[in-house]
Amino acid sequence: MVVALFIFAFRYDGDLQQPVHRHGADSAVEEGDPFPRTITDYYGDGLTLERAPQRIASQALTIDHFLLATVSPDRIVALSNYARDERYGFAVEQAQRADAVVATDVEAVVLRDPEVMLTSHSARADQVDLARSAGLPVFRLLTNYNNFDQIAEHLETVGRVTGEDEKARTVVAEMRRRVAAAKALRPPDAKPLRILALTVYSSSYGRGSLFDYVVNELGAVNVGSEQGLGPYGQISAEQVASWNPEWIVGGAEDESIEEVRERMMKDTGVLVTEAGRKGQVLVVKNREFLTTSHHAVELMESLARAIYAETK
Repeated sequence: MVVALFIFAFRYDGDLQQPVHRHGADSAVEEGDPFPRTITDYYGDGLTLERAPQRIASQALTIDHFLLATVSPDRIVALSNYARDERYGFAVEQAQRADAVVATDVEAVVLRDPEVMLTSHSARADQVDLARSAGLPVFRLLTNYNNFDQIAEHLETVGRVTGEDEKARTVVAEMRRRVAAAKALRPPDAKPLRILALTVYSSSYGRGSLFDYVVNELGAVNVGSEQGLGPYGQISAEQVASWNPEWIVGGAEDESIEEVRERMMKDTGVLVTEAGRKGQVLVVKNREFLTTSHHAVELMESLARAIYAETK
């Protein structure tokens, strides 16, 4: 019964740009503190590690990305079922090098005897208790972020949990360098362009989403936010038409990018917008469009290159 409930507890956590309300903060040991370390997770639970863990398990795609950027694959014993999927994973090659089981196969995870299991904040407390009773040391992390500072904070938290403090800071520094370079593509006198996110499910991202932050950082206006949309919500073709964005941005699987773009261009709502009339519809890879890890900088770079291509 415990195993059955535990399998349910660690299903995919849905950490792809969905709204979240933060109830706590991941706290850290002081920089440079040696092991043993006691680190407090998102819900205020302390985890004491006697040494840098050599067997690490991850349950969520965002955490997979953090781990694969900072930790040697031979230390990873479990990953989410998306880590090796090129549609969503940014480090598929590293994930394939890891001798890691899929995190939803709890019996296999238990047999790997991880020294720490990094899970999403969305795992229920009673289910986490069941995991801990099965002998897995669980550390819960926020996995939805609405700005790059939050991403940096939690990536560095993973670095402290794994003992890879310096590597995590290096990854954060590179992310910030790329963010600055993307922002620099905007000419000083460029007008704020109005940009709408539009998914294949007729939804968009508004205020409080990472997309909203990326658009604002590029000196543009997120139309979803402008129109009062929350972090994520459904919109109609009529709303797209009446909001009249100058650019529309969506995501698609790698092999379907052109097909999806053509379909969006023929959409009745898109056709009448300035974006539709001028062909200013950008479709990027789903992994760029959906991620909430440090790899979200790739969306920022793609968007900056597209909207400022003719103004530089």
